[in-house]
Amino acid sequence: MPAGQGLLPAAFGALVALAVAIWLGMGPGGLHFDPSTDALIAPEDLQADGPAAEELMMLLSADSGLHREQLTAIDQITRQIEAAGQQAQVRALTTVQIPVDLADSVELVSIRDWLTSPPIQARIALDALLTHPLVVGRLVSENQQSAGVLVTLASELSPSEARDEAARLVDTARRATEATGLGFAATGTPLIAAAVTDGLRLQLQQSLPLLALAFVAVLLLAFRCIRLVLVAVGSVALAVIAGLAALAAIGGTLNLVTTLIVPLIATLTVAYQMHLLSAAEAHASPQQAARAIALPLLVTALTTALGLLALAVHPTPAIRSFALASAMGVLASALITRYWSPQALSALGACPRSQGLLDQWLEALAKTTAGWSARHGRWILRIAVLSVIFGAAGALQLRTEANLVDDLPADNPVRQEFATVTQALWSTHGFSLQVRSATPGAALQPDLLQALDALQQWLATQPEIDGSYGLTNILRELNGLFSGQTNALPDNPILAKQLLIAAAPDDVYDYTNLKFSTSRLHIGTAVQNTRQITALVERIERRLAALPAGLDAQLTGTPITFSRTVNKLTGGQAVSFLAAFAAIFVILAVVFASARAAAFAILPNIVPVALFFGLIGWMGLPLGPTTALVACIVLGIAVDDTLHYLVRFNERAREMADARDATQQTLRDVIRPITLTTVATCLGFLTLSISPFESQVLFGWLAAATLAIAWLCDLTVAPAVGLRADLVTLWDVLRVDLGKAPQDSIPLLDGMSPRQARLFALLSNLRTIPAGTQFIREGDLAHDIYVIVEGRARVWVDRQGEAVTINTVARGTTLGETGYFASRRTASVTAETNLRVLDFDTDDLERLRQRHPRVAALVYRNLNSIQAERLARATRQIADHHCD
Repeated sequence: MPAGQGLLPAAFGALVALAVAIWLGMGPGGLHFDPSTDALIAPEDLQADGPAAEELMMLLSADSGLHREQLTAIDQITRQIEAAGQQAQVRALTTVQIPVDLADSVELVSIRDWLTSPPIQARIALDALLTHPLVVGRLVSENQQSAGVLVTLASELSPSEARDEAARLVDTARRATEATGLGFAATGTPLIAAAVTDGLRLQLQQSLPLLALAFVAVLLLAFRCIRLVLVAVGSVALAVIAGLAALAAIGGTLNLVTTLIVPLIATLTVAYQMHLLSAAEAHASPQQAARAIALPLLVTALTTALGLLALAVHPTPAIRSFALASAMGVLASALITRYWSPQALSALGACPRSQGLLDQWLEALAKTTAGWSARHGRWILRIAVLSVIFGAAGALQLRTEANLVDDLPADNPVRQEFATVTQALWSTHGFSLQVRSATPGAALQPDLLQALDALQQWLATQPEIDGSYGLTNILRELNGLFSGQTNALPDNPILAKQLLIAAAPDDVYDYTNLKFSTSRLHIGTAVQNTRQITALVERIERRLAALPAGLDAQLTGTPITFSRTVNKLTGGQAVSFLAAFAAIFVILAVVFASARAAAFAILPNIVPVALFFGLIGWMGLPLGPTTALVACIVLGIAVDDTLHYLVRFNERAREMADARDATQQTLRDVIRPITLTTVATCLGFLTLSISPFESQVLFGWLAAATLAIAWLCDLTVAPAVGLRADLVTLWDVLRVDLGKAPQDSIPLLDGMSPRQARLFALLSNLRTIPAGTQFIREGDLAHDIYVIVEGRARVWVDRQGEAVTINTVARGTTLGETGYFASRRTASVTAETNLRVLDFDTDDLERLRQRHPRVAALVYRNLNSIQAERLARATRQIADHHCD
């Protein structure tokens, strides 16, 4: 077996090893699903909010108002939940303590007490307990048809343990309810997290086969060879496993954001494989094909990785993990395509190429597009710039928005039960207002109580808020029971403290502390949309200015922290995109050895990204944790095909010496891989359309639409750029051989750096002239100037049929400049040996002036010096002749 082919089994061994590593990583402590919102919340926001115990709200409902038999059944179910809950805290309608007036005293009574005590039944009506202000909306619905059971899980449980415990308790309660005739529904963060986990697993189970099927179909359509398909699929598998291994290595988890790593890396790898397989058909061996695409492959992998790494500055852990793992997966994909795939192709053997209908259609499209770009290039560039402006204007309309519950399918039971429970009990979902003071007893001061009471009345007028509950509600009820003053708060802190000591419910310290220096207000809302939450929070924060001075008022809770993190996406997206843009621009400036050329080269990639922002901005689509990733991803992907075109055009233009012919030939060369790459990547992202999450469906469609626009730009804007930018790659610069120290041995290059000298050579025509060739003829119209880089030539004139030698010249001599400026050649020049010369004309000098004005200035200066020196020499010769 050839040495090169020995890499193939080694690579398959590495594939198996990586697969085992991933399989092991899926265990405890390894790569696992994490559907919690913590991964989508910035650490500083999560820390500021503090740890919170997971809660469940179970709703038991009757067809009509609850009566004694139904409450007895509810209490029995509550007891089973208490028994099954072990360390969980259970607070239910039947167990909560309710302060009531029993004629001669105020006592705390629970419905459980009422059900088991005839004396209490005789002294108070059941309806008085069911309609009590301290439980309505919190543990019983306003129509008294539904009762709530609030379960607070042990705080030491891990997220996965909390999900398992929540599922077990809900299953216990659901089975206990079946024989009672009551309706059952439950909601809570652990249940939502479990639904997200199931959705992510289902998405991967469904999308991966579809992804593989789509890629295989495109590859078979393109190459009609199963061996090539096997190589491409094997490369995709290696790259995806590398990306997931990277995710496991950095401690990341699979969530709504990081699951996008799989389709992203898979589509990119297919794109790389398309270019490799297309190049293999035009070269003698796969290794030669790999070398031919090495430069654009390397640059595109770097630009894509940098575009992704720009997201690593984002404060959200999930996005950072996505950025780092995806970037490593992309680089691994490029290395696999450059080194592993060619070896695999060599081992499996080549496939015959047959011209199909698709190839004929693409070739006709390339011819038409090339001619259209040549004729209307200026208008194409103008439209491209206008598109960027249009997109930027649309970006000003962007709105950030996310909703985890509504992201689930409409028929998902968890989403439906969330709506059922929150509609019946407003306290199920919401956030808190924490008011803190350094002074003990501040929470009982009348001015603060009145201010909080006024705030609650204002909150009741806000359309998003269903209710609020806090210390003021408890004190108002107790004060009314003891003093007979309806809806009146205690007017001094001593009375307030006495009321709490005498008859406060057992949950009073959920709303204050032992020193009574803090006051907590729970604000109930069924709204989960982060945009609506943000607007509400802004209004509340403005209203908090009316609170007494010296207090620290802070809104806390998962909806608040999640909304703040999502809102940071706008600024984070801008920073990430600008960082990606800057990094890619720098790379292009290095690759094309010019900032101006980089600006031209990046234009075809800015257009689709700008139109993406314009699309979601003008259409009012939300920018969420997943859709916010599209811009950086597409910028990295789109630059791939553009670079392949521009690098190939640069080569063709130098071979054919005609930019228009080079445009047509380049489009014929690249339109097939570019088109098939776009089809493959679009199909890859469109597999997300079957995702159970609306945000990922939107991400897939937006990414596919943006990549389709990028394809259109590659066929129109990129050729227009190539015709006008006169691109030169750094690789070309490094390959130019001007001999040792050309700036010292060639007067025309005097004062230039080696790089500047090579740039000038690339914008000229470095060619070889065989010995004996007369390349300048006396009396002809002058078009070119020549600079001898290597070899020897004879300068002569014709005197009545006799060739009179004027001089023999070698390296560094500039020839033809006198005739060039005088329009007619003043002497003839013949190569005595094989010559390597720099050949340039007016157009070359003008392009040099536009692209590299400093180099052009040196060329013009040196031409003047050469002319002046020759004039001085000629003057001396004339003077010497007269003296003789």
